[in-house]
Amino acid sequence: MSGQPRVFAIMQVDKTSQLIAQVDQLYKQSLNALVATLAVMAFVTYQISGNVPHTQLWIWVSVIVLINIYLTIWILRIRKTGVHQNNVRLYLYTYQIEAILHGGSWGMLPFLLLNNPDPESQLFAYFVVCGMAAGAIATTAMIYRIYLSFMLPMLLPIIIWQGIGFGPQMFDSGAFGLLLIFFIAMLALSHAHYDSVIKTIRLVQQNEDLVNDLRQAVERSEAANQAKTEFLSNTSHELRTPLNAIMGFSSLLMKFSLDDLPQKAKEYVRNIHQAGSHLSDLINQVLDIAKIETNKAPVELRAVDIRSMLRETMKLMRPLAVQHQVHLKDDSVEIETDASWVTADPLRLRQVLINLISNAIKYNREQGDVSIRCMLHDGFVRIEIEDNGIGIAPDKHEEIFSAFSRVHHDLKIEGTGIGLTVSKKNLELMGSNIHMSSEPGIGSKFWFDLPRAETPSESLPGIDLPGFDTEAIYDIKVLYVEDNPLGMRLMQEVMSQVQGITLFCAETGEQGYQMALDTLPDVILLDINLPDISGMEVMQRLRELPGMQLVPMVALSASALTDDVELGLKAGFTEYLKKPCPPDEIVERVIELASIKPVKAAQ
Repeated sequence: MSGQPRVFAIMQVDKTSQLIAQVDQLYKQSLNALVATLAVMAFVTYQISGNVPHTQLWIWVSVIVLINIYLTIWILRIRKTGVHQNNVRLYLYTYQIEAILHGGSWGMLPFLLLNNPDPESQLFAYFVVCGMAAGAIATTAMIYRIYLSFMLPMLLPIIIWQGIGFGPQMFDSGAFGLLLIFFIAMLALSHAHYDSVIKTIRLVQQNEDLVNDLRQAVERSEAANQAKTEFLSNTSHELRTPLNAIMGFSSLLMKFSLDDLPQKAKEYVRNIHQAGSHLSDLINQVLDIAKIETNKAPVELRAVDIRSMLRETMKLMRPLAVQHQVHLKDDSVEIETDASWVTADPLRLRQVLINLISNAIKYNREQGDVSIRCMLHDGFVRIEIEDNGIGIAPDKHEEIFSAFSRVHHDLKIEGTGIGLTVSKKNLELMGSNIHMSSEPGIGSKFWFDLPRAETPSESLPGIDLPGFDTEAIYDIKVLYVEDNPLGMRLMQEVMSQVQGITLFCAETGEQGYQMALDTLPDVILLDINLPDISGMEVMQRLRELPGMQLVPMVALSASALTDDVELGLKAGFTEYLKKPCPPDEIVERVIELASIKPVKAAQ
């Protein structure tokens, strides 16, 4: 049935595959059986050589040897070709012929002893035949008809000779009866062994099917993750390129032209810049989730000064607190003496703190409070962020950690909906977990525990970038290779704000390469995705030239995945700036990398 569940389809073992496995195992075990057979033959020959005519004995020995040579040839052949669908029947019938000949040759052994049918000879023949019947189970019973092909030719001559009463009797009636009972028991035992082998083969095949299904599922998952990563990378690139122009021009307007604009225009500029910042945050956080889910998020654990980090984070969050009329002051932070250093990834910890504190501000009430506490708890440092805002209903506590979940969507509060998701994943990467308690109308408290750092390492640098004097006069030549007209226009406006920076622009990689040779710039800014050759190739070709090996070359690209950044830095870029990049930061990096002091300071 087409609607039959997959689990039942797995249980339907292919008969041909089962037979292939049986025949393969049959031949693999036959080499040991062959050696054992020759050993038994040698032992029997030695024991009966004095009582049996040599002609009969050597005929019997020759038959046994020829059969074993025949089997050896096929064992070697199967090792060379293997067992597959096209030859499995041939190997099966070949072995069946060998089993018939082998059984018949051992069944003739008692007749070699007819010249001396004394009790000792009877007992010897009895044990030899029974031993061969029992020993054949381990080798041939995995295919029941092979065992029958061995047993029946071995038993049939004895039954005919003994039962009909033709010629001298090898066994008395009691011994013959016991021999028949023994053979019947061996048939039953071999069938049980056959069932056991079949069940084992089926389990192995089912496990192989399950492993193959699992492997295919993993491969599909990895392919899906790779496709998702490529999609996010391409989407990020396409979004960051125009976003760089939006953020850059709005920054310039806010910095230099706001006083000359009407009030409405000022508000529009701020809205544009705020919306661009929100979109940039959303792109970054979506990429963060993708990196974490694909195990490409590097974690660097070291001692972090939580006091210093909170001070920096508070400085960042104060404008947002003022906007929402929420109290966020220095005295809002309480840190115990022994709880000021933790072991964490500084970048991820800062991101967690920013997300949690910004949520405590945005989902607060007017004139509400945000408090932050760091304390020792069971050998760890517990960090708590608490507000007295609108709170969260108990049935929404799990939902808020899901990506793009907005439990307060009716309040029109700005946000991406993935801040808590990223925070949770970042803490898990650092070996911690996020916890919460909340009550509607009372407020919310989020907390997490981090290992206490016994020995502080060097403190983290502040996040504030060094400023530059816009009235100073420099003497810096900058080459910018960019195929996007808006991006190029933005860079021209940015660099025009600083006296003494001469900007050369090229639209393609080849133009940029030639212009670098002609102008000998102090700093080169390169987009990665250019229409002819990549910015990375331009950089590598320039690095091969003696005069360009020490020139700072900075990637300024919308390709912002961690892999892109690491690849660019390993390839030889001095720095890798991701679009959208604040105009002031670009100018500051250019001035710092050029290592040129102003030729004339502001008066």
